[in-house]
Amino acid sequence: MAKDHPVAIHDLLNWKLRGERIPMITAYDYTSIQVVEAARIPVVLVGDTLGMVVLGYDTTIPVTLEDMIHHVRAVMRGRSNALVIGDLPFMSYQVSEGQALTSAARLVQEGGCHAVKLEGGRERALDLGNQMTKALKNYADEVRSRSFPEAKHSTSMDLDVLQHVIERIDARC
Repeated sequence: MAKDHPVAIHDLLNWKLRGERIPMITAYDYTSIQVVEAARIPVVLVGDTLGMVVLGYDTTIPVTLEDMIHHVRAVMRGRSNALVIGDLPFMSYQVSEGQALTSAARLVQEGGCHAVKLEGGRERALDLGNQMTKALKNYADEVRSRSFPEAKHSTSMDLDVLQHVIERIDARC
């Protein structure tokens, strides 16, 4: 399972379909991701537990979205192959779907992570996933309308892969 190139979402899906166990560990900063990369662990969570482990809080409740973005950035600077998942902290997504989408987008856009973890069950995750897919499709349409041939091809191919992965996941849930 260890890879010599960056791990992608479709790798996780393929490993799951083959019944392989997927190692995952938590990292909070540049130094910890270096250790993870040396161990060739394919998936890393930058969890809100950094509030207790790194920041010294008694719980994860004081952790802010800004804290998470800061730590995701640090992990991303040291990452070479691991797929990095950013954790949405307490009250950064519970108020509304709009807040959830904005917070998830900030973790991806500003932090640079590849995926977002939130608590609340399958339905909540699927709702957010559908919203993010719509946002990606809107972005792709906008890029296509600007007539950038290289971006049009790349975005179209990325959306095709995304749609295929979504369909495969939905078929198994």
